[in-house]
Amino acid sequence: MAIRDGDRDVEQAKARVIELELCINELKQGNPVLQDPRDLNTQIHEKEQVMAQRQAAVYGSQYTQVMAGLEAELKQLYAAYDKTTKLANGVKPGVKCPSCMRAVTADNIDAVRSEIRAGLPEIAANGKELKARLAEIREMDEKAKQVFSQFQSDDTAILNCSRFYNALVRTAKTTTRTP
Repeated sequence: MAIRDGDRDVEQAKARVIELELCINELKQGNPVLQDPRDLNTQIHEKEQVMAQRQAAVYGSQYTQVMAGLEAELKQLYAAYDKTTKLANGVKPGVKCPSCMRAVTADNIDAVRSEIRAGLPEIAANGKELKARLAEIREMDEKAKQVFSQFQSDDTAILNCSRFYNALVRTAKTTTRTP
């Protein structure tokens, strides 16, 4: 499996396609030019192995750990929001406030609930920020997956072209042998 280095691989692939087209034209004219003297069957077998490996390659996201971390943080924020909401709603006159430990009365219950709920906007803002970052990373991951698929498709096309060229050369060698 080839490691990509920007546009360099694309340019190399285009150059290889042009080279193969020139070789095919040479074959059509009856002047086969072999640049690699190795046995054609070995070349074809190697290309088929490379093609099988390339087609079997599976996209492995580089963002998996980052997304998992953000999802875990987001889950914690959801839990904190729910806990705070339930805590505020559960406060009743005659019990102690769970955060400040003062006695809750009918006169101060609204103030105690407001104090408990005071942290909710911050939790919600943090959750929205995390959701936006997670959406951005998922979008980047999807684009990376599409690029991987395109490279895989391009590599397969190039390998098919090369395999076709080798088959043509083999055919030309068997038909142009002199007795």
